[in-house]
Amino acid sequence: MALLHERRHDVGTAVVGGVAIEPVYEGELQGRSLGCDVQSFDEDGRPLIDEVGELVVTQPMPSMPLYFWKDPGGERLREAYLSITTAPSPPRGEEVS
Repeated sequence: MALLHERRHDVGTAVVGGVAIEPVYEGELQGRSLGCDVQSFDEDGRPLIDEVGELVVTQPMPSMPLYFWKDPGGERLREAYLSITTAPSPPRGEEVS
């Protein structure tokens, strides 16, 4: 399965956050943000459920920028947001379960 992943920017609370109808637990975020396909993967690119793994945004988000300043051909934007790989980038501390 090919994954789209955001590799250079801190995305934590932009893709997961509070849910008004869910209980609140100290140290935990309650769910995915609307329009964000967020999943957890192990170091080999396998999806995890109820286990801590690397946070990966697997599809472009509605709030994704249309272009980068001083990037007329869109190369930097495509590299940052649309590069395709078969496994998540090396762990950067964006863990989720």
